Amino acid sequence: MCKKVCGTNPNKLRVVFAVIFILSWLLGCTPAKEYAVESTQTQPPALIDIEADETTSAELAPVETELIQHRACQEAGRFERLSISSQLMDGELEFSIYFPPCYDAGAQDVYPLIYLLHGQKQNDGLWERLGVGEAADALIQSGTVMPFLMVMPYEQYYYRPVDNNNFPRALLDELLPWIEKNLPACEQRDCRAIGGISRGASWAIRLALVEWEYFSAVGAHSLPTFNGDLERLPDWLEEIPRDKVPNIYIDIGSSDPGVKKASNFEQILNEKGVPHEWHLNEGQHTEEYWRNQIAEYLRWYTLPWRLE
Repeated sequence: MCKKVCGTNPNKLRVVFAVIFILSWLLGCTPAKEYAVESTQTQPPALIDIEADETTSAELAPVETELIQHRACQEAGRFERLSISSQLMDGELEFSIYFPPCYDAGAQDVYPLIYLLHGQKQNDGLWERLGVGEAADALIQSGTVMPFLMVMPYEQYYYRPVDNNNFPRALLDELLPWIEKNLPACEQRDCRAIGGISRGASWAIRLALVEWEYFSAVGAHSLPTFNGDLERLPDWLEEIPRDKVPNIYIDIGSSDPGVKKASNFEQILNEKGVPHEWHLNEGQHTEEYWRNQIAEYLRWYTLPWRLE
């Protein structure tokens, strides 16, 4: 048989070998062909997944960016001390500002803000000493609240009588417009709060209740109240539209000399049916007391700005 084949025409032999090779290849490649079909069938879902991933990535880009910024913002916020010319104070009005981690001066979005007033014989550095910066950093870095600004004015002439005193007018007519013109600060009432310690608490109450158009929340910490303000309080509350009464937070140490006045203030709120928070804590009229409460103060101020 070999001789017969070998004696055949070489061209015919090539054709025979070619046919045999093709048949062998076809028979031998059947598994590969079946695998290729399976591979082709799985390809469309893979392509669909890729397209879906691209769409999802585009939709989630802001969230992804926010998370990256959050991870990058583990450094501390910072304080700066500034001053502006003040006609009302006949000189300069000095103040400190807390800028949150990764503060962006050119941000398209605006920052909510808290105005914090110090007590008598103190200055704007009180808040930084109490640890307000560390408390704010912790809140912001935890991702529970949006970044915010804190403005701490210095009442240089704290010994002046409160009646006919230009300090509160300077805050509203000079400092607040300067902040909103020069910083990406929210200009709406709903994202402005004010609070104070001791004399600063009394100023904060006056500003928030008499000039209620400016602030949506007021914190009065170790509130002594100015002379005559308890008598004025019912009239102030009557003048405010019911849906515009600021959120009110009052706290004081049980051994504070001003506890009776603060309690009377709170009682009037009860009589008028004004919602508020009242906290009678252990402690005195001291920096130790306020330092122990500082994280709770900020937790309350930032409730409207929570991200969770």
